This record gives sequence, structure tokens and C-alpha cells, in this order.
Amino acid sequence: MKGTDFNKTLSIFTIGYIVGMIPNNLMLQIVPPRIWLPLMQVVWGILTFSTSAVQNVQQLFVIRFLQGMAESSTFVGSHYILGSWYKPRELGVRSAVFTSSGLVGTLCSASGDLQAVVDGVGYGVITLPIALYGLFLFPDLPATTKAFYLTEQERLLASERLQDDIQVTRTPLSMNVAKRVLSKWRWYACSLLFAISGETESFGSNNLMGQWLKAIGGYTVEQIDYYPSGVTAFAIVSTLVCAIWTDKNNKRWAVLVYMSIACIVASICLLDWSSPTGLKFFAYCE
Repeated sequence: MKGTDFNKTLSIFTIGYIVGMIPNNLMLQIVPPRIWLPLMQVVWGILTFSTSAVQNVQQLFVIRFLQGMAESSTFVGSHYILGSWYKPRELGVRSAVFTSSGLVGTLCSASGDLQAVVDGVGYGVITLPIALYGLFLFPDLPATTKAFYLTEQERLLASERLQDDIQVTRTPLSMNVAKRVLSKWRWYACSLLFAISGETESFGSNNLMGQWLKAIGGYTVEQIDYYPSGVTAFAIVSTLVCAIWTDKNNKRWAVLVYMSIACIVASICLLDWSSPTGLKFFAYCE
């Protein structure tokens, strides 16, 4: 790879992720989550295997786009499932624990030793048993779950306890449904905006700090691997604290304001490239 190839690879993955978010969630209305989510994980694993055999960067671009589409099923799909099992005031901490588990994985993978021994094949091998685990143990939705570890009484309780908080009317997917959704401002102001802004924000966490440290020089390989871990650690703490606060106070807007201010401050600090190195460290944590 040379020049901006690495940045292009990240961008193409992000585009695939954005494109795949809503179609993947729609598929959960057709195919049981217990099947669809593990299936997408198997696809992701196969694509990851394939990265070990690419012959040029163009092949990597294609694989990363498809990986983004497959991977996008997990985050939005899991939050859809969480929202189907828990009441609104119960969602903050549970969503944060799920999100933080991914951040913990990122933190662990920052280990130089781990990066040295795990390549595309290694990540693929790790993925497949987890997909098999999901196929047998993922609970689907309360109304359709067949999880062997839940009694009939527990299934009824899971379904009935949400009726006062969440009223859902299922409508078969059709062109009329698509037209009705796309004609509403909420789709553009909420769903589409989240897909684009969320992935644009996460783009900055794809070890761009490591690239920056390598570019300016003066840092060892170990430092380049480990210093960005501070960003991930801060994200874990921030995610959990914000979630606990929102569940306790039942208010989401304050966290959105906090996120917006953090992004704006970080962007200003990074756009001024003459700013001190310490300020850039602060901006990446933001």
C-alpha cells in the first residue's frame, strides 16, 4: 500500500457500513435474528479469510466494502434486539455494556503481540465459533423466542412487560411501506443522519492517531500501538458514565449535547495543525 491507500480502505469500509445498516435491520423482519446475525458473521469471517490472499489493493477495497456491509448488521441489529427486550429506561446501561464490549475488544487488540500473531486467517478462525454460538443461543425477539434456557413463563413475561411502554404494529414489507417511510422527515433526521454521522465519527477512531504518531516521528512502534489505547479507554468510561446518567434521569438530550460539543472541540483542535502535540492528544480523546 502507498500514499492514501490506507485511508481509502477505511473510507470504503465506512461506505459499506452505512449502505448496509438499514437493509440489514429490514432483513431482521424477514429472517429470524438468530439466523441472520450469525450468518452475517460467517460472511464477515469468510471475507476476513480472503484478505490474507489479496494480490493488490483494489481487491482489498472490494473485500472491505463487503465486510462493512456484513459488519453493519451487528451494531444496529443488536440495539434493535435490546430495544425489543428492555423498556426505554432500562436501555441506557445495557446498550452501553454492549458498546463497551466492542471497545474492550479494540483495547485488547491494540497489543503489539496480538497484532503480530493474528492476521486475516486468525481473525476468521476466531469469528466462526462465535457465529455458531449465536446460532444456538441468540434469543430472537420476546414474541418469537425459542431459546431453550427460557421457560414459557419467562417468555410470556418478557413479551407482556413491554406492552405498556412499547406498542408495535407489524406491517409486511412492501413498496408502499418503503414510500411511507421515505416520505417522513424522521427517516432523514434520525435514521439516515445516525448512519452517516455515527460512522463519520467512528472514522476518527480507526487508529488515525497511530498514523499521526508514525507520521510526525519520534515514537517507537510500541508507543504507536499503545498510545491510541488511551482514546479507547476514555471512550469506555465515557460511554458507561453517560449511560448510567441517562437511565437515572431518563433524559437523552444532554448526552447528545455533550457528544456534539466534544466533536466540535476535537475538530477545531485538529484542524489547527500548528497546535501543540498535547492538545492533539486531548482532541483524539475527545
